[in-house]
Amino acid sequence: MRGGSWNNNPQHARVRQPVFTNARIDWGSTPSWTSGPADSVFGGDTVVAFAGFSHPTQAHAVRLLADDAQGMPVELARGQADAPCHGDSLCRSAASRRLAQLTGTSAIALALQYQLMSQQTHRVLVHHCAEAEKATGQAELHRVSSMLAAGWGGLGSIKESAPL
Repeated sequence: MRGGSWNNNPQHARVRQPVFTNARIDWGSTPSWTSGPADSVFGGDTVVAFAGFSHPTQAHAVRLLADDAQGMPVELARGQADAPCHGDSLCRSAASRRLAQLTGTSAIALALQYQLMSQQTHRVLVHHCAEAEKATGQAELHRVSSMLAAGWGGLGSIKESAPL
């Protein structure tokens, strides 16, 4: 193999790892709804899962569980801290994940509640121009030759723009 050895490649290291199947989260109490994790995980994977509760919970009670190659349950990770997340980024991300599991009016209601774009929602953008900026004549057709973006496929070059 040119440029390195088999053992130093992170992709090859992952191939040699045992796969953990039936990945699941023990939330410490029963959630109202959950999203994730993927069914199988490998060591070093980032696992993203969300859950909604009707009551406060303890972060240290959350555990990531899975089955090893012999089918025995193992604990892969455990919640260590409860970190506040300011703003609405986290709840909107969770709603987006949850939206994939819903259909019909419940999907529409969730998308509208968290202002998410989805197959059930639409957005119309309206740009109001000042009177002085409005077009006064008929639109004119201009033919523009198609071309690749600068730098795409090794073609063209990109020049540094002037500082603002």
